Amino acid sequence: MRQAEFIGYLAETRCVRTAAAKVGMSREGAYRLRRKRGAEGFCAAWDFILGAPGTPRRKVTLDGLMQRIRHGTYRPVLRRGRYIGTERKADSSALFGMLKRADRRISPAPAAPHREADRGQEKGR
Repeated sequence: MRQAEFIGYLAETRCVRTAAAKVGMSREGAYRLRRKRGAEGFCAAWDFILGAPGTPRRKVTLDGLMQRIRHGTYRPVLRRGRYIGTERKADSSALFGMLKRADRRISPAPAAPHREADRGQEKGR
């Protein structure tokens, strides 16, 4: 929740120091959090808000999908350019993404090979 609030204030102020202070964090703490393992989504949101040029689109991992299925997503809510809160929403697109991946992994049963004898009988009819 704290990360989502930081992102909301970052969107409002476009200043890392100010956004961090509003959630009780130091600027250095925010950058430390950004470098942590598993903070790819936080980092991507930060880069998106500040418009980092040439930011590559992050890869969606199974762990990331499972986290979104379990916990939903947090979205900063802004009104008239001011951060007013954070909204938590269920993420059905993550569930559909997981199902799509599962479908791809399940290969269809191979078709039974046709025997030449069966083909000859069909032609004679």
